[in-house]
Amino acid sequence: PGTVPSYEAFAASEGTTPDDAYLLPQYATTLAARGRAMPWPPQRSAPCWCGSGRPYGECHGA
Repeated sequence: PGTVPSYEAFAASEGTTPDDAYLLPQYATTLAARGRAMPWPPQRSAPCWCGSGRPYGECHGA
């Protein structure tokens, strides 16, 4: 999964700002190419995407 600091660094490396509407899809594609993409939606027993450490079904999937 991506993080805010890595997204900001990606924006800087692309010579733009994080609020560029075209940047997020490029970032997601880059993460997928690096094998860091997560399936969506996560399985209920998978760790929640928010980083809480709780299962997705008990956190944001509730």
